[in-house]
Amino acid sequence: MSKRLGYLAQFWQNLKTSLYHSRKQKEYFMGQDQYGNKYFEKKAEPSQNLRGSRYVLPQSKDLFEVPEIPTEWNAWLRHRRVEPPTEEEIEKNFLTMVRTQQRAKELEKTNKEASQTGKENEEQGSQEIKYNQRNFPIYPGFETEPGKKTKKFS
Repeated sequence: MSKRLGYLAQFWQNLKTSLYHSRKQKEYFMGQDQYGNKYFEKKAEPSQNLRGSRYVLPQSKDLFEVPEIPTEWNAWLRHRRVEPPTEEEIEKNFLTMVRTQQRAKELEKTNKEASQTGKENEEQGSQEIKYNQRNFPIYPGFETEPGKKTKKFS
């Protein structure tokens, strides 16, 4: 009978230590983004067979709202980068994004202007093409241009 209590005691001891160690893993505050989200990391502890993890605590306490996470922090959370982003890096990337959006607006504006002038040139070009086209045989019952009826031959 004493052996049976030993097994139960060993099981109980293993259960207690496994639950205790998972809560014992230290959290390190890694930073905060412009939206107020806080980022934490739990370091890996191979001696206790615990993997490291990274997570975010959103500013909003609403469980159904998905937090907006900047690209730099998203890369860090998914272990695509080792170090968390610095303030200088975030500011530099933000300025690059603003500059790119501004250039896209300018390009869209120039394309819109070009398309408006292109319509005028297209009308003139189509008249020139019609003038320079060779004469092809015209058969009764076939359209020469889509939607236009052909003249009937007598």
